[in-house]
Amino acid sequence: MSIHVTPKNGKWQVKTAGGEKAYRIVDTQKEAIEIATQVAKNQQTDVKIHSKTGAIRKSENYASAKKTSTKKTSTKTQTKKKIDNDEVKSTKTTTPKNSKQTSNKTQSNSKEKINNEVVEVEEKKSVEKQTANEETTKLTRKQIKEQKKAEKQRLKEERKKAKAEAKAKKLAEKQAKKLAKQNNE
Repeated sequence: MSIHVTPKNGKWQVKTAGGEKAYRIVDTQKEAIEIATQVAKNQQTDVKIHSKTGAIRKSENYASAKKTSTKKTSTKTQTKKKIDNDEVKSTKTTTPKNSKQTSNKTQSNSKEKINNEVVEVEEKKSVEKQTANEETTKLTRKQIKEQKKAEKQRLKEERKKAKAEAKAKKLAEKQAKKLAKQNNE
């Protein structure tokens, strides 16, 4: 089942081929492609990227991609995934009386798996954004500290310069008085 990235009302949606409802709607095509790619890798399927006009502009096949997870998952999540996988396997290996029911179950399980994977991708992005924000905050704090230090140094130098100018002025006045006194005598 292909994963498609298509335009929708000025935004971008990620959905399966023939699916009526989008798994995720995002603001940018880039974000939609990232989500679709991750889902396709996990589902070992392909991604069809559509242009704004709706025509397919790019297709990527991840059918032979090895499933990898860059996110740490809890035991509960891993158990749920194992159950989902077992359900999909058992649905595929049994010979049902009604193939339409099996097809609906398989499609439902696939959609649920894709939804779970979309949530994982979003959580990963959230963690990355949070980490980036923390780095920015650290950098900003460091910059503020450096700016304060530079400002203190600048003020210290200005005071030093002002004292030197005041001292020079006082010395000049003293010499002027001395000369005036000598001229009067």
